Amino acid sequence: MGDAIKNYELQMMNYEKDSGDIMNKEKPGILVTGASGFIGRHFVIAVSDQFRLFCIARRAQKEAGVPAGDNIFWIQADITNLDNLLSAVKYIRENGGVDYVLHLAGYYDFTMDDNSGIRAHQCGRHPECP
Repeated sequence: MGDAIKNYELQMMNYEKDSGDIMNKEKPGILVTGASGFIGRHFVIAVSDQFRLFCIARRAQKEAGVPAGDNIFWIQADITNLDNLLSAVKYIRENGGVDYVLHLAGYYDFTMDDNSGIRAHQCGRHPECP
């Protein structure tokens, strides 16, 4: 896992140097995590005409009730899985990148039998956080 994080950091440093060349400025881009949730779904539908939206969710777009659109790029992935996250970042970079991030993803377990929900939110969803 440590090598994957180092490689990701190196990729991001290179991306920051070159981002001016690959950003599509026609419409601002927003990465929306938790796009299939209540708030995420309504946000995506409300602003899909004004922004390029890269939506990450565990559920499929159709299952979430989000209609298809020219500005909606749906990525079905679990952001707690580093390989999924790195693949999503690569896809986003190859398709114009983003200007903003709206992080709405969250782990929820109404029983709260363990502390996984608390760890997920406090640690920025990093799986190695104690």
